[in-house]
Amino acid sequence: MTKITENAIERLAIECLEKLGYHYYYAPSIAVDGETPDMALPNTCEMPCPKPLT
Repeated sequence: MTKITENAIERLAIECLEKLGYHYYYAPSIAVDGETPDMALPNTCEMPCPKPLT
């Protein structure tokens, strides 16, 4: 019997979102003090839309 883990669900969700045009970034790398802090959107919950909704 296959175990359903949090990691398996997370990977599935990421794969589904990537198929819709979203990009996955590992959270520590986009933090203000991370590798690419320019990706961070501090104090906001906005998420840019990958393509126009028509």
